[in-house]
Amino acid sequence: MAINVAAPEVKSKIERLLGDVEPAHQDLGGPAFHAWMTRADTLIASLGGVATPVRKRFDDLQDEKHYDRAIKDLIMKQQMRADTDSLRSRLMLQAAEGIIRGLEQSIDDGLLSSVEDRVASAVYSDVFEEALSLLNANHFACAAILCRVGLENGLRRRALREYMPGAENAKASALNQWLWKEGNGYPRATFEAVEGWLAIGNDFAHNTADASKYTQRDVARAIGDVQSFLGTLLA
Repeated sequence: MAINVAAPEVKSKIERLLGDVEPAHQDLGGPAFHAWMTRADTLIASLGGVATPVRKRFDDLQDEKHYDRAIKDLIMKQQMRADTDSLRSRLMLQAAEGIIRGLEQSIDDGLLSSVEDRVASAVYSDVFEEALSLLNANHFACAAILCRVGLENGLRRRALREYMPGAENAKASALNQWLWKEGNGYPRATFEAVEGWLAIGNDFAHNTADASKYTQRDVARAIGDVQSFLGTLLA
């Protein structure tokens, strides 16, 4: 089944994490083990509320007393003296790896298909709130530039979703052009509107003569329009 994920970033992060798990297995309870567990913890935390069940399971697996019975049974079965800390770390790592693999499969199955965009929506909301705060403080240039940053990030996320070659490093205008020419559901009117919003941010960023023609109302309208547009673009 094809991956039905809003942007491939989460999937890519999971693959890198799983690819780096072997050093943790070789260093149970040591720096490599703790580094891998921290990366897994951070990845899950970055998914926000949509990953609440995963977050709970990951928190539970880090409770050391959950492994006491399993460790006792292992020692009795194998009739050996064992390093209980190492055994506990091994069981914890196996459980953590299982959760991360389950998360990967959930994305492949489309169960978390919009997770990256839902996280992004919260981030973009903060960006535009900050842009409006700057605008209200008469920092027109900063507000316009921040709006442009949010727009470019949204365009890149959509382009990545549609597998645009080189989207990671493409400039905003190139992303907009490709989405219009090669993307799905991206008409000329959308392309032209985006070009206009980008122009405002560009003029302020490069301090061109055209920057002086924009009023507070123009910038405020652009911020509102871009925020609304990203809600549709990433739906």
